Amino acid sequence: MVLLEAEKRMLEEVTRVHIVGCGGIGSHLLKVLLRALNASRFDGEILLWDGDRYTESNIDRQDFNKFHLNKNKADTQVLELSKMYPGLTILARGEYVTARNVSHLVHDNALIFTCVDNHPVRALIDAHAQKCETICVISSGNELMTGNTHVYVKNDNRELTECLSARHPEVLESGDGDRGKLVGCEELVSRGDEQLLATNFMAAAVAMNAYEILRGNGKRGGKRKKVIPQEIFFDLGQCAVSGVMA
Repeated sequence: MVLLEAEKRMLEEVTRVHIVGCGGIGSHLLKVLLRALNASRFDGEILLWDGDRYTESNIDRQDFNKFHLNKNKADTQVLELSKMYPGLTILARGEYVTARNVSHLVHDNALIFTCVDNHPVRALIDAHAQKCETICVISSGNELMTGNTHVYVKNDNRELTECLSARHPEVLESGDGDRGKLVGCEELVSRGDEQLLATNFMAAAVAMNAYEILRGNGKRGGKRKKVIPQEIFFDLGQCAVSGVMA
């Protein structure tokens, strides 16, 4: 398919990979994603964005060193991952994504993994991504047992998939995008809401699956099938995964 070949060229031109959120989904995604980037000898910058700190409530479902409790999540991950992958340039942006700094995140030739726990930040990233000429945003989220990964691909000012707000207009109805004012997963857990390791891990796996498909590694029936994923859904309670292709 021409669309996949165009996407492969776009991925080859990526200058920066951004991971937004190093918590429930992001902490698991990082280990696998960086292994793949290291194997492919990625020579651009990898930036980790998160304004939160690791707390006791994170231990049962987030992947981090317990000696880094109460330290910034992005700083902590960079400290550990730089030792594992000295050949990669991994940088910390220990801050929330806001209207003031989003231009440093969303730019042409960027590959963005959005692993946040709120719609306003997703909407902010989505709005700015639509203004770029060439960009890929892989956005993952989950509830207690269900979740999804949405893929937005734009190449040479041509949208190869629908943007997040087109498929999920509800993301536009949730505030102004200032993460510092929002209630996220950490606050919900402290109130007694449950978050599951398996669901976070599955959301990370599905995001990585979307990335691998975009690289041309999707297979079906033993033969390579060239596709672009628009969105992937999962339901752990039903042991089900389904996808919508562009």
